[in-house]
Amino acid sequence: MEPRDEVFSIQVREDGVFLIVTAPAEGEALVEVGQILDELAVQKIDDFNRMAVEDAIKARTGIPVKIAEMQKKKPDAEISVMVSRDRMEAFLQIELPEGATKPSIETVKERIAKASVTVGLLEDAIDLAVRQPGLRVLCAKGQMPENGTDARIEYRVDMTNRGKPVETADGGVDFKNLGLYINVEKGQVLAEKIVATPGVPGSDVCGNAVPSRPGKDVLLHSGSNIQVMDGTKLVAAVGGNLMQIGGKMTVAPILQIKGDVDLSTGNIDFAGDVVIQGSVQEGFLVKAGGNVDIAGMVSGGSVQGLNITIRLGILGLNKGVITATGSVVAKFVENATVTADQDILVSDVVLHSRLSAGKKIRVEGRRGQIVGGVATAGDEIIAKSVGSTSTTPTELQAGVNPKLREEYFALRKELKNTETSLDQLQKGLYTLRSIDQNLLAPEKKDLLLKLTRAHFTTLGQVETMRKRMCELEIAYEELKGGQIKISDYVYSGVKIVIGALVKPIQEDARFVTYYAEAGEIKFRPFK
Repeated sequence: MEPRDEVFSIQVREDGVFLIVTAPAEGEALVEVGQILDELAVQKIDDFNRMAVEDAIKARTGIPVKIAEMQKKKPDAEISVMVSRDRMEAFLQIELPEGATKPSIETVKERIAKASVTVGLLEDAIDLAVRQPGLRVLCAKGQMPENGTDARIEYRVDMTNRGKPVETADGGVDFKNLGLYINVEKGQVLAEKIVATPGVPGSDVCGNAVPSRPGKDVLLHSGSNIQVMDGTKLVAAVGGNLMQIGGKMTVAPILQIKGDVDLSTGNIDFAGDVVIQGSVQEGFLVKAGGNVDIAGMVSGGSVQGLNITIRLGILGLNKGVITATGSVVAKFVENATVTADQDILVSDVVLHSRLSAGKKIRVEGRRGQIVGGVATAGDEIIAKSVGSTSTTPTELQAGVNPKLREEYFALRKELKNTETSLDQLQKGLYTLRSIDQNLLAPEKKDLLLKLTRAHFTTLGQVETMRKRMCELEIAYEELKGGQIKISDYVYSGVKIVIGALVKPIQEDARFVTYYAEAGEIKFRPFK
């Protein structure tokens, strides 16, 4: 029970300290020694006569009883709080003059707060300062700001390897792949700007915000055929050779080779058009996403592209392969394989080669000969003469598209397997759905769900395949009109194939057009 003034009081006078204890009112508790001792401690009266205190409590006369001499005032602890110039740190030092007592943690914190230090208090350091008077400690530390990161450009294409030959598996160097050109495709992301960040503000020990430094921006510089997307990406507007000119990324859509494709250039792999002012030498490859124009010839090399023009002809050496997704134009073809999705046009002669065109093969010009090998066209073959007087085996096939045929038979096999899988799925679904769903075990319900999803996917695949099969069958029907036109001689030893029909030529003939009708190959005069 807290002391009440009407029960006891302590008076500090010039002649001493006096205790007054009165009798309690009816129903109130008697004063206890502990209550008076607590009050003496609060008033910092240490040197008192305990016996006099106890006598006053017993007497309860209300008369002042001297219990101590006049008290000397004790000095307070000296609490110093020092804040750094930038207000990011605060230091604490406690000094105890003679006779002073250590302050409480609460008292020290109140002093720190009066110095406006409110953020980043270091509790352990404050406790240390109280325990070790005279020690200067760091009692508070502000939160440093986090500065923003600068913007930077990350390149998605490694340009440092330009001109470095490809290393082979055994540690050697492939001098046919010199890495002189960096090939990129239209729409390819070449570089991306990682934007600057604003940073995170900090706080000093007084609670004031400390601003952060935002990151610096960088500019995206674009050259020819480069687009800036969303302000952060450099994208190739066309396919081609990626270069850096004047610090800017540039894409050249046409690659020009001023001489031959040989050890000085290595193989060519380019997304755009390729113009070669020389020839393609033996064992080298030219691969282009666009057209290829070769002023010289191809001598035992290989070329891949959209439309391919070889002005001085193709000397295959039984290893050269020319592949076009469009058409091929050449002066002559000898001991080579030439494939085109569209047409093959030869202005002089084809010798002992394999030609395959999705549409037409035309061998016309001064000689216009096809001697030896096989020539296959989806639509028609036109030549001046075929075969030779020495009955060189030569085969002409029209109304046959190898690419379509290959796709047709592969698709038919895949469709059959997929339809079998679909049938099995339908049987499994029928079995599970015939059972009361409330009686199905959890694992059976999971199986039913999986089978339903698989059935839906497989059904879609079957429908897509059947649609493509119809397209291929229509294309096959269109090929039935294939024909072979010879404007001069067709020699014995030549085999004429139209669709699935075959006609060996037993005797030389002139000015004829071969076509299929009523299940056999017929001929009429050349027009």
